[in-house]
Amino acid sequence: MPTTLTLKPDEYVVISFPADDDTEEVHIVVDAERPVFAHVMDTPNLNLYREGEEFEYVGPTAARREHDFWAPIDHRGRWHLVISNEQDQPVAVHYDFPDD
Repeated sequence: MPTTLTLKPDEYVVISFPADDDTEEVHIVVDAERPVFAHVMDTPNLNLYREGEEFEYVGPTAARREHDFWAPIDHRGRWHLVISNEQDQPVAVHYDFPDD
């Protein structure tokens, strides 16, 4: 289900989703009015991200206005899409997990 939200400057949102043994990859689409980061990570890496430590993720390495990618999922469990706004202005963001 597509969702739209507004991120304040230096704010991020975490969208969690389950992955089971049959999940090999997840299609993610993010559109924003200004560049944002979109990272997919598991729970241990989300905890590192929140603590400001080095973390591992899948997805684009650069901030972009449009993200459309397949994130490989290498183990089951809880996974998280983290969308972050490192701009000095609020940004409207639309995200979706399309069924392809």
